[in-house]
Amino acid sequence: MNILEIVSTPLNEANMHWNEADLDKYKSLQGLVTSNNGVYKSKKQKDFINGKWVKKIGKGNADELKKYFGVDITPGNSAIVLSGHYQWSEYGSRGLIGFHYVFEMDQYGVVNKWKVGSTGNLKVGSSPDPNKVKLQFDRPANVDISHLELSDEEEMDRVAIALGKTEGEYIGTKGDRHNFGTVVLKKTIPLDSYGERYLNVFEDEEGRAIYYTSYGKKPMARKASDHFKEGDTLILTGRVGNHFVSKRGVKVTAVKRPTFKVA
Repeated sequence: MNILEIVSTPLNEANMHWNEADLDKYKSLQGLVTSNNGVYKSKKQKDFINGKWVKKIGKGNADELKKYFGVDITPGNSAIVLSGHYQWSEYGSRGLIGFHYVFEMDQYGVVNKWKVGSTGNLKVGSSPDPNKVKLQFDRPANVDISHLELSDEEEMDRVAIALGKTEGEYIGTKGDRHNFGTVVLKKTIPLDSYGERYLNVFEDEEGRAIYYTSYGKKPMARKASDHFKEGDTLILTGRVGNHFVSKRGVKVTAVKRPTFKVA
């Protein structure tokens, strides 16, 4: 038995090391594969993943995925590529071997999942090996997607937004400190899995939308033992950060460095 056989370890989850942020994405996508045949569990989840992780790919990108990863992406679909490395020995970077997962995505969720091995190691250089590709998931036909289908009204909204329709109006001038008056905290949405970043959605007395991204262990913290909650009425003053149109075609005003008082 040589020394390589003595120090080498099995390639399993215990010695997998992920690139930053990729592990959370893998857990979410693998959760869909394991528990829901790859299909998004809700429209909210669909909008989040499509908005944050999915990048539309053209023919050039699809050709590169085929060339470098050995996977075939259906025209019109997208891909999420996640990477990391195995530590299979104690030889420093020579003992680190890269791995990759490619998730093919469509409007309903994960279509296919491939695992792709690598050539070389992190010392001499490592790259995906298109000859080391294994299909681990192929979404079954006739899965239930009824909960993701748009109603007639939603489809009309989608078309209207695509044609440039917007609702509401912006508030204030970008960069200025502005008194937004009385607002209601309509919704607080976690933006990460650690509970440290939140999107807070407000509505003023005229029904205009205001977004504020807060940071900390509790959303909208005003002191260590308390926090604002959905439905609270507040008086808001803050700097106008940006104006943009949401995916629902609503004009939104983003606020920075706000101060709040209980109304």
